[in-house]
Amino acid sequence: MARRIRDEVPSGLKAVDASKEIEEAFRQWLDNKAYIDGNGNYHTKGSNVSGPIALWNKVVKRAFVSVGAFHAASHAWKEQRDIL
Repeated sequence: MARRIRDEVPSGLKAVDASKEIEEAFRQWLDNKAYIDGNGNYHTKGSNVSGPIALWNKVVKRAFVSVGAFHAASHAWKEQRDIL
């Protein structure tokens, strides 16, 4: 299970123990295939932009205190992957 992340992403992504669901969430978020609705639920985009609530919605909402924290962590995760 992923650690709870605050609004700032600590240096080095070792603070994020990304589960497979969170990694998938990061991928979809960074590929612009996911969005957050007005109720704070993450959705995956369908062919007409709006789509169903993402399978990883609950995991991400438990792990990150805000969409800003999730967004920052997704970019930090991508940077770490690019280095490797």
